[in-house]
Amino acid sequence: MRADVDLVEVCRVTIIAETVLEKTLLEQVQRLGARGYTCSYCFGKGRHEVVEDPYTGRSLVKMVILAPPPVARAIMRYVHTEQFRPFPALAYLDTVLVYPDHSGF
Repeated sequence: MRADVDLVEVCRVTIIAETVLEKTLLEQVQRLGARGYTCSYCFGKGRHEVVEDPYTGRSLVKMVILAPPPVARAIMRYVHTEQFRPFPALAYLDTVLVYPDHSGF
């Protein structure tokens, strides 16, 4: 670690959802103020049944967004609205430390 630089706290929002929701979620995440995101395709099992893509076998997308607390909270509220209740979608938030030049805000 670079001892001469203080780390900055930011929020990391992780969203795991059906791939069919990817476009909608990413558009709204950006409208809410996120400047960037990272997505990867994955699979898993929970209390909701998930329909696997017949070509890739991947049915879920994992999105990771680093954001300031107000933006992160807005994203969390959005993902937990009624419209997503029928779908296998969840979001969780934690605090991470980054170098100031990598915080993006």
